[in-house]
Amino acid sequence: MIGAMSISARANRVVLSLAAILLLGAGLIAIQAARLKPVVQVRLVHAPAPPRLDAAGCPIQQRCRPGSTMPPKLLAAIDRALPGSEVQAVSGTYDAGTSKPYRLTVVARLGSQVRFVLVAQRLPGALYNDPESFDGGGQTHTDLAGNAITDSRTLHAVVPGQLGCSVQLTLTSVGAASTYDQAALRLARDPDVQLTP
Repeated sequence: MIGAMSISARANRVVLSLAAILLLGAGLIAIQAARLKPVVQVRLVHAPAPPRLDAAGCPIQQRCRPGSTMPPKLLAAIDRALPGSEVQAVSGTYDAGTSKPYRLTVVARLGSQVRFVLVAQRLPGALYNDPESFDGGGQTHTDLAGNAITDSRTLHAVVPGQLGCSVQLTLTSVGAASTYDQAALRLARDPDVQLTP
């Protein structure tokens, strides 16, 4: 029995020694873990910045020059949609190296009653276009008899082309007649009016 006790006592000591060693090892690991600074890995994922325009219509980081040359196909499109139009002004922003337009603005009249402004824009590298939109409004007043009198009407259209390209057209007419609205929309949708990327 004494021999059995001594074996049991030795086994207990061995177990206690192993437990103490494991506890000491766990304590050392915990101390080391507390001393280490955590390693944080950060991976930034972002898309390149979309291209932007300055106030004159020149893409940022491009060299541009002003100009007043209207492409013949644009003049032909205006004549097809609104025959008899008189172009009053043309201004544009052109690439300094290639002379390709980034923005063209055309101001024209059709008689003394109708004025329109057409802006064709392109932004190479753009990832999207604004959706097609149409809206309008007018200026009215009330006469002495209480009748509403329309002084002028305005139609505004935005027509997207290829990515980064669009045409904006604003038609202003005197009075309430909408005689030229459909023709103006045909002009805004004419592919010859759109600039290409």
